[in-house]
Amino acid sequence: MWKNSDNIILVGFMGAGKSTVGRELALHLGYRFIDLDECIESREGRAIRAIFAASGEEAFRAMETAALGELASCRGAVIATGGGIVQRPDNRKMMKRLGRIVYLRAALETLCGRMAASDARPLADLSGAGRHRLRSLLATREPFYQEADLIIDTDSLTAQETASRILAGLASQEQPRCREVEVHLGEQSYPIRIGRGILDVLGESLTGGNFPRRVALVTNTTVAPLYAGRVEESLRRAGFECHSILLPDGEQFKTQDTVTSIYGRLIEGGFDRGSALVALGGGVVGDIAGFAAATFMRGIPYAQVPTTLLAQVDSSVGGKTGINHPLGKNLVGAFHQPRLVHIDVETLKTLPAREFAAGMAEVIKYGMIWDGGFFSWLESHVNDLLRLAPEALVVAIRQSCRIKAEIVARDERESSLRAILNYGHTFGHAVENLAGYGVYRHGEAVAIGMHVAALGARRLGWCTAADVERLVRLLKSFHLPVLPPALSLEKVVAAMGRDKKSHEGILRFVFNKGIGGHCIEEISNPRNFLADILSDLGSG
Repeated sequence: MWKNSDNIILVGFMGAGKSTVGRELALHLGYRFIDLDECIESREGRAIRAIFAASGEEAFRAMETAALGELASCRGAVIATGGGIVQRPDNRKMMKRLGRIVYLRAALETLCGRMAASDARPLADLSGAGRHRLRSLLATREPFYQEADLIIDTDSLTAQETASRILAGLASQEQPRCREVEVHLGEQSYPIRIGRGILDVLGESLTGGNFPRRVALVTNTTVAPLYAGRVEESLRRAGFECHSILLPDGEQFKTQDTVTSIYGRLIEGGFDRGSALVALGGGVVGDIAGFAAATFMRGIPYAQVPTTLLAQVDSSVGGKTGINHPLGKNLVGAFHQPRLVHIDVETLKTLPAREFAAGMAEVIKYGMIWDGGFFSWLESHVNDLLRLAPEALVVAIRQSCRIKAEIVARDERESSLRAILNYGHTFGHAVENLAGYGVYRHGEAVAIGMHVAALGARRLGWCTAADVERLVRLLKSFHLPVLPPALSLEKVVAAMGRDKKSHEGILRFVFNKGIGGHCIEEISNPRNFLADILSDLGSG
């Protein structure tokens, strides 16, 4: 919990308003205000721009680390930091010991507008090429900014309003603490809450969103003994009337029969359009419960409480719900956005190691096609993630959810941009299907598919061999497979042709552009294209 004597450390990119907001915040609290850049300028007797020009960035970063270290015994201060301070691991450790870290976030367009009015930005070239460099720099730093205790979006806020948001956010942060991502979909917008030990406050999280007071908790026979009791108690403590619906565990039960059984339980229990569902479990439970919510009484609200990494970073976010058909996976479904996604990273402690690794494939995907800085962060935090360090898990999950939320907000119904989330899935689904469901976890098949897609991207000139090697190395570090099994090329091509992204024999394939970019190409002769890739692997 934030105490009144704690320091507040403001981080963010150039132009975020750290100094202006910091002074406002210090004035309100009666705190001392410390601008780290001003401390360095005072000690060196020259401006930051002059230090960069004469000594270079590395020398300045060393001065910055030294200045931060001198504040180790400081109390009751608001500290504004430089935009690049988060890049050094030692700095991040010192700031965490020093107080509560607040990230002042803004869009690049907002930041550039603010920087244009300042002449003290050593790295701020606002030309076309300069903006491209700033965008890349922001992407590199973003995962480290995301480690903050509190994130405030400042685009439309004055300094006074931002300070008020910080005070309110810190005052409301009691253990367990939640980090939040918003999925912006107009009237269908909803929050994703991520934290450690927050399962017990699910009921409180639902009380503020006009969520119906009569709920059915849908879970399965594996998850129920672990977490259902805590969730039911949390809901009842918050004033909800809670009933439970227990499903058998397994992909084979993701069928219309299972959904029909849920309808029956709801009807027998007197549930109506003023009721809601809460899905507690992995992707199968979430998909089934979401589809039941989308179709019962022509649609009722629901919340997602995912307990597997794959569900937390992928299936619980974006409103895709559905069931399998004897002729294929997820062929019956609906778009139905949840009211809340509530993620407790402690549920991953009971997840088998193989399931965790499968979820990491989807996490890596986000870095590969959208955020190169996040990919680099993953490379440097492999050990933390493998040992399930809560802080690293929260950052990885929040960053993954942030990326997916941004993509979904731009293309809810997968008419264009959202299709890039299928990176690795076209070939991966074929492998999963032909090998027999259960031989490969979904994420394992996607890992193989990402490797194949990256090799295809290299053939088309979209990435380098070094990019492919980085992907392979990161996948292997999480014990994921990267080589396809021995399968008939003809059968693989036929299975890919049945993919939802295929149209009239032409396959739309998602490729990475370098690391952190994406493109979609139509492959008119997928057989030859795939044969060439498999030849590169020495297996075709």
